[in-house]
Amino acid sequence: MDELERRLRSALADMAEEVPPSHNAWAEQERRLALKSHGSRVRPALLAAVAAAVVALVAVPVTLLSLRSPSQVDHASMPTGPVSPTAPTERSDANKTFGPTWSDHGYREIPGEHLVVKPSYVTSAKEGGNLHVVAYIVTKDGNPNLVLCTVVVPESAEVNGLDQRGAPFCREVPAQSRKLVRFQMLTPDSAEQGLYLFVADPKVSTILLRRGEDDKYTEAYQIGQAQTVVLLLGRTNSPLPPKQYSAKDANQQYIENG
Repeated sequence: MDELERRLRSALADMAEEVPPSHNAWAEQERRLALKSHGSRVRPALLAAVAAAVVALVAVPVTLLSLRSPSQVDHASMPTGPVSPTAPTERSDANKTFGPTWSDHGYREIPGEHLVVKPSYVTSAKEGGNLHVVAYIVTKDGNPNLVLCTVVVPESAEVNGLDQRGAPFCREVPAQSRKLVRFQMLTPDSAEQGLYLFVADPKVSTILLRRGEDDKYTEAYQIGQAQTVVLLLGRTNSPLPPKQYSAKDANQQYIENG
């Protein structure tokens, strides 16, 4: 029993002692009403003590609850699952490509060649294992035109490095013309068929490709870019070249057909 409870019990006992026992409830009630009309006989100090005790009893649980309650939690800011470090994006061979996955191959400079669009992953090589086909665009001394190249290298290996598998396969891009889609090339050494690379004006964001054997379409997406040119990759899953194409800008508006 704590001090507060003892005080309350003592106050209530004092009040009880001031009320004499009665065997006639009705007469007792009449007597109490008469006493009330002439003023209460309960001492003011005693009433104050009882009131203070009751207030204290109410206040203590509230205080304890306040002490035990945690601070308010902003549930909107809480994670909905376990937090883990950001994992690298896995490479995908689906029709759509994802920028961060296309540039994990370096480039070693060689005399007479100048890199324009850095190497980007295209697909797995038909030789299997961890070999990749990568594509890049360069210029060469004495030639004003761009040159599109592909080469087979191990995963994360650099172009023109010691681990490169054979010489690059390169084709010259025709000089700039009124065409926005300037060049198309079937990817060599690929483990899949119908994989095409496109060199285009920077205005071109995507290219809609019509398959050679039917009216189905696939879409080519950017895998590399420079100030004056972009490199796109399209999968037709067909041995035949695309029948037609429609180029779109960043707002997905058609800007050229061919």
